[in-house]
Amino acid sequence: MSIAHDQPAITDEQAFAMFCGLMAYVIARAAVPAVFTQRNLPPDAASAASYMDRHRALRAAGVAGVWTRGKTLACTPQAWATQLPKRKRHVSTPPPGNDVRASMERAWGVTTRGKTS
Repeated sequence: MSIAHDQPAITDEQAFAMFCGLMAYVIARAAVPAVFTQRNLPPDAASAASYMDRHRALRAAGVAGVWTRGKTLACTPQAWATQLPKRKRHVSTPPPGNDVRASMERAWGVTTRGKTS
């Protein structure tokens, strides 16, 4: 294979710029792990427990890139970035108490602790 002599030579500045671009790419790829686990947490996970809760929710939603192998809970960065719809929490309120004494005092007009019931 021969080098064409009519091509302009690469200058030192161009070679250095290409080298810097290559290093920036390599460093950027190395900064984000390929897989997150409960021992190798994503940057936005507060703790291993919060990671496990989100991992459980992602698996329940059927997001691709989330799996379990033995005790290891693994997740890809793309799957971790998936936005899940907010679930409405079911809040049950207890029924009102059956306070017979208070209803009798109200019916009779008895004042308790300075108030009229």
